[in-house]
Amino acid sequence: SIAINGYIASTSGAYSVYVIPLADLGAKDVKVNGLHVQDVSGEVTNEFYVDAVGFTGSAPQVTPSPTQPVPTPTSVITITPTPQPADGSVYKDVLSSGWQNWSWDATLNLASTQPVYSGTNAITYTAKAAWSGMDIHNPTGFATTNYNTLRFALQATTAGQKYAIYLTDATGTQLTTPVPLSSLGGDPT
Repeated sequence: SIAINGYIASTSGAYSVYVIPLADLGAKDVKVNGLHVQDVSGEVTNEFYVDAVGFTGSAPQVTPSPTQPVPTPTSVITITPTPQPADGSVYKDVLSSGWQNWSWDATLNLASTQPVYSGTNAITYTAKAAWSGMDIHNPTGFATTNYNTLRFALQATTAGQKYAIYLTDATGTQLTTPVPLSSLGGDPT
């Protein structure tokens, strides 16, 4: 069991925004193939909304890399900027390239217009069986090397809904045991 608390960065309307260090999900500097949010209450009627899903990182500082100046009056110092990581978006109004819906015992509407955390669309997840789950999958894998956190906004439709999150590798192996959102600062509201 992982004892991590306080990863709700903010609450906007009824959305809770989670920012979770990848190290706490066993996903620092690895290839992630699946992002799972699973019902852990055993209820069949659960529904939630999720939006603005992605991997984020600290923007690297641009560090000048001066070349050794040649002792002439026309010396030039070359500065090579450190490249920024590519966009780590998984869902921003649509699933990003390479990501697919592999959810089980659930229906996903990937273009729900109400309620939305940011942009114009969100994902609506509707359970069809107990212990169902959302699986946003990338068959080729997503390298987390340039990223530090997983960030997403989630809104429950009724009080008392319980969910856990975990990431998987290419073999479907969980990188950690499922982490209840309640241990990340609270279940969604």
